[in-house]
Amino acid sequence: MKFFFIIILTAVLIFQQMPSKASHAVGGEITWSCVGNGKYKFRFIFYTDCNGIFPSNSFPIETNVPGVSIIQTNLIQINDLILPGLQSDGISPCFNCSTNPPSGVQIGLIRESIYESDSIFLPGIPPSTGWWFIAGECCRFSMLSNIPSASTLDFATRAVMFPFNGQVPGQCSDNSPYFVEKPKPTFCIGQPLEMNYATKDIDGDQLSYDWAYPIDGSGNNVMYGGSYSLSNPFPGPQQNPMNTYSVLNNKTGQLSLTNYNTGVFASVIKATSFKCNQKVAEIYREYTSIFVPNCNTLQGGNPNHLPNCNAPFFDNVTGLQTSYSDTVSVGDTVSFFLNASDLDFFTNGTLQQITMSGDGSQFGTNFTDPNSGCQNPPCATLSQTLPVTSSGIINVGFQWITTCDHLYDTSACQANSKTYYFNIKIIDNYCYSNGIRSIPFSITVVGAKITVATNATTLCTTSSPVLLSAIPAGGIWSGPGVTGSLFDPAISGTGSHTVSYSYTDLSGCLYVDQITFTVNNCSGLNTVENDFFDVAPHITSTTTTVIFNDKIFTGTIAIADLNGRIIQTIQVDRQSQYELSLMELPPAMYQIIISNNSYIKAKKIIKY
Repeated sequence: MKFFFIIILTAVLIFQQMPSKASHAVGGEITWSCVGNGKYKFRFIFYTDCNGIFPSNSFPIETNVPGVSIIQTNLIQINDLILPGLQSDGISPCFNCSTNPPSGVQIGLIRESIYESDSIFLPGIPPSTGWWFIAGECCRFSMLSNIPSASTLDFATRAVMFPFNGQVPGQCSDNSPYFVEKPKPTFCIGQPLEMNYATKDIDGDQLSYDWAYPIDGSGNNVMYGGSYSLSNPFPGPQQNPMNTYSVLNNKTGQLSLTNYNTGVFASVIKATSFKCNQKVAEIYREYTSIFVPNCNTLQGGNPNHLPNCNAPFFDNVTGLQTSYSDTVSVGDTVSFFLNASDLDFFTNGTLQQITMSGDGSQFGTNFTDPNSGCQNPPCATLSQTLPVTSSGIINVGFQWITTCDHLYDTSACQANSKTYYFNIKIIDNYCYSNGIRSIPFSITVVGAKITVATNATTLCTTSSPVLLSAIPAGGIWSGPGVTGSLFDPAISGTGSHTVSYSYTDLSGCLYVDQITFTVNNCSGLNTVENDFFDVAPHITSTTTTVIFNDKIFTGTIAIADLNGRIIQTIQVDRQSQYELSLMELPPAMYQIIISNNSYIKAKKIIKY
């Protein structure tokens, strides 16, 4: 128990220096969901040290929404964040907020308090800068290692709601993402850290992850001190050569680092969701991570290790099973085995237990139903229901049969591919700091990608019909002016015309792409040779000079192909001549067109 006396003494020294008004706030996050009738329900999760002031029964969220300056939330649930398990002797249970050591305070005992609002109506649509929501409390943890004078600063967290195309004023039509994993409070120094900040979005929106600054109660950024920064809020090699830089995966939310420095560190993760590549929501999780020394050793004086688990996929280059992403075609079956193990023994000789859990919007009900419970059935399944607990070893099989239903990504507005994210977590039952291994992996399902190979898109009504071509071949063209695989500007008439190409592959999946033609009335274009201007040379590989034959010209010089498609335009003012560069153009015959309010004249040149 020597370790716990050290921790208790450290905690007492810390808490003696905290102001009496402190709430011992260590983190928080705000999310929202649609609850029908166009209304929202907001949730605020407040993370506090168990030895601080007990959270109140209600909490206000401040906003900049017109007419809704405060959203009141009420306490609905309190949970310990300490994971169940055993101390190094393999017998004594881990302490939690209710079973603090009788000899004093143990640092790192954290609780979450969950608050929810009533159904709220928000009028109108957010401005381009968004509606923000902030919940805060006095005061920050006083002994933060990466924020100077932390006890003098308020704690706050926030979320932002943005407008998007098609949004109806006064209606709730988008749910924010929400964090799937609970934060882990404490870590042993020198132990590799793997923490997953993955979120879920029930609307199927795209998600990305970034670092963000903490904020105070007024929404102002709280800056990191010393050599800590936005991109590196944890100790790195600059604090200790044995440390590794913290690495955040922007697609999966996976954080990895190894730290040998004792201390308490604040960090903030921002998760952003997108519809058709348009930002619609930002949620933030601030959390305080505690790195402690002298964690009790296991049998043979060994430290606790993270569980082991193989990567899901084989690397195409090395041939080794080290990849966490895979790309498959529609109709493929994805299957592999995950073999998790932890062969650490407690000092009494018993083998540690490990628990495997998982998450992903494409998993079926109970992880075993291929027909329901996922975003787009058929669902991905495992060979057994999670969570599952076993001594030492767990083997689980993964299988997913992909179909056309897995292609269309409503959030990205694309119909030929979609990426699905999954996460498997393995955790051991050692405390003070459980070893956790996260296996985030992604599967991208792709279909036939259409490549439209038609270049002339700006035409005259007198231009020749344009041959329409696309890859893969064999699809159907449709739209104004289309006859078979030709676009005829004489049939479409002037204006902007969208032509569609649809292709059905051997799996029965339908793909669509489009191209837009602009047709102009060019009847005023005089292509007859004239003496109003000249070009020299007429045949060139580099440049040609437009000469305005003893006149001063103000207007436009254009380079066009023989179908009248404008390639480049230049405005000139009171020029007697102008040198045109043709260096970037491919070899072909072109028209040089000059025009102003009075006339349009043209001459032909050849670029070789």
